[in-house]
Amino acid sequence: MKKTLIISTILMLVFAAASYATETRVMTMGDNNMLLLDEANVFLFPSRIHDWPSVAVGEFGDNEFATLGMHWKLGKKGKEPWYLGTYFHNNSTSYSDLWMSPFYSAFPGVNYGAAPEYVPFDDNSFMNSNKRMDLLYGRTFGKTKFGFHLGIVHSSERNDGTVAGVGSTAKDEASMGVYDLNFGVTTKEGLLDLAFGIEFVSFTDKGTDTLGAAYDKTKSRGNHRVHFVGRSFYEYDKNYTFIPHLGLSSGSYEAEYYDDSFIADSNIVTLGQTNKYTRTTVDLGAGVQYAPSSSVLTVLDIGIMYDKLTGEFTPAAGASEEATSKTISFPYFKLGFDAAVFKWMDIRFGATSYWNRETVEDPGNNEYFSSRPDNATYLGFGFHWGHLHVDTQTDPGLFLRGFDFINGADHTEDMNVRISAAYEI
Repeated sequence: MKKTLIISTILMLVFAAASYATETRVMTMGDNNMLLLDEANVFLFPSRIHDWPSVAVGEFGDNEFATLGMHWKLGKKGKEPWYLGTYFHNNSTSYSDLWMSPFYSAFPGVNYGAAPEYVPFDDNSFMNSNKRMDLLYGRTFGKTKFGFHLGIVHSSERNDGTVAGVGSTAKDEASMGVYDLNFGVTTKEGLLDLAFGIEFVSFTDKGTDTLGAAYDKTKSRGNHRVHFVGRSFYEYDKNYTFIPHLGLSSGSYEAEYYDDSFIADSNIVTLGQTNKYTRTTVDLGAGVQYAPSSSVLTVLDIGIMYDKLTGEFTPAAGASEEATSKTISFPYFKLGFDAAVFKWMDIRFGATSYWNRETVEDPGNNEYFSSRPDNATYLGFGFHWGHLHVDTQTDPGLFLRGFDFINGADHTEDMNVRISAAYEI
């Protein structure tokens, strides 16, 4: 696997053909997907599918074969090819994984009365394993590489049973959908990547009253997020390449929550509260790739991140209340190291450190401050056998305690936290 970032068109093709890697590789190198040229780039920059046109990728974690992806190079012989990426999933993508979930843990110690859960359904079991697919498309227009990504998350349920005491069919219904659209471009030389996307979240949450009529228990008022990411490569010399990058994200989640009161044979449904959550994130950084030889690569990213969460709670009667949580990572560091040990094995180290300062303001205008680093370290290995590349994120305890048959202990820890595999087609 080549370790140097090569700018020339001819050597870029060699690099792309030799550097099939995975999400595990970029994670074990300090969560540096923004700095590394890697197959995992396609979900940041869909236009990068051009650099990995024919590959099968498997992602493993939590004792599951979580994701299988395939890149297809298509088109008639002698014509400009186009590329298709198909990813299917076995992992459980539930509401807690969605981008708005931090709102419900961002305001510790603040009591919002009867503030609802993130997904306002009585039974959330149907939300599990609801990720449908991810599709990628790429082709070249002139000297520019274009890419498109569509991600779909959707599930629903409906109760067609009979309402007790009413004799009519139930109108209970719940659904949740997330639709992510991303567009990306990469210059022909590969020196500039830009991507823009928009994400829509929709849901329904209906119940059945005592007269057999449907009513909204919770009603969506519009939920979306827009995001932009960009990076550029500047080759200082054959050993150093600098990568400035920028990420922006902004969105809102708003819903109405209804109260139902039963009076005799009538069902009165009234608006109880409207909650609106907004989130804005800015990520500005500059990284460097240092490749002292063809078998060693070190990456370091230094940046600033700003994340603001706001919750506005408006009851049907009375004044609205607002709470905010602001987190500034000033600065953050991401360090990664990748070196060949044998022709068939690489070792990888990674670390991240976010120097966070957080300010939380509750509805009573009380402020809470905290300042602490958020640190993580990673250990990984890369194995190469012909066209097969396997990357692991390894539990450091394996080396501290040894295998169970050596130390005689009965441990429950896994040997690897996650494993990824890529096969060049």
